[in-house]
Amino acid sequence: MFYYCGMHSSTGGEKRQVDGSQARGAERTLEILKSLAAHPYGVSLDDLSRELGYPKSSVHRALAILERSGLAHHPQSGHYVLGSEFVRLAYEHQEARQEQVLVMPCLQELSETYGETTHYAELDGQEVVYQAKVTPRGQRVQMTSIIGGRNPAWSTALGKALLASRLPADDPLGFLERFVPADAQPVTPSTIVNPQQLIASLRETDERGYALDGEENELGVNCIAFPVFLASPSIASGAISIAAVLNRMTLDDLAASAEAMRAIIHRHLGRVTR
Repeated sequence: MFYYCGMHSSTGGEKRQVDGSQARGAERTLEILKSLAAHPYGVSLDDLSRELGYPKSSVHRALAILERSGLAHHPQSGHYVLGSEFVRLAYEHQEARQEQVLVMPCLQELSETYGETTHYAELDGQEVVYQAKVTPRGQRVQMTSIIGGRNPAWSTALGKALLASRLPADDPLGFLERFVPADAQPVTPSTIVNPQQLIASLRETDERGYALDGEENELGVNCIAFPVFLASPSIASGAISIAAVLNRMTLDDLAASAEAMRAIIHRHLGRVTR
């Protein structure tokens, strides 16, 4: 009886060791997969091994598994890249989920954290179109925005975040003519309509990674907005904003919270700057 129990205990220990080894192997394979995503032009086995701190033999085994499943590819150049199956799965998954569904948990957390209204909007010509909105409970002052509603891109933080992410280094005036009417009138006394001033504002927005709107679109309302890249790594698919009543959050308050807001968006949606 004692001998049998001893054998049973040893087998259980061996099973736990195998399970632990398999888990570490799976974690290593996933880490390698994520590393491949960070090297769109490919990376060598030696570089991967150095970057991740794993033995070349372990990295090679993991890459072989990824290759067999189509998640990695090893062309004749000798550098590993993500496989076509990975790209297909990623796009298939993305296309099956509406962006409004993707952003709602993020909008809800931002709204609950700061007690303000949050939006997700996309650029449509010279306007932004509100696709999603979350209003905090007990909010006495309601924002005028509605789902499907529109506002000028050039007078809103949402629009400026999207325009700034697209602003070319050359011929910014030509770019601006496509998005700002030649006869654009100020929406409020704070609206920027001068082309040179607007370009300067967009460049500043692009550098810091978020846009500010100090009563430029609605009196008594300040706003901060971040571009989000849900489909393309280079073109913002939309922008997320936190709109605050002036007497609750000043522009300085919003700017001071920018990094914390960015962290929430990044946790939910990934990269929020180019």
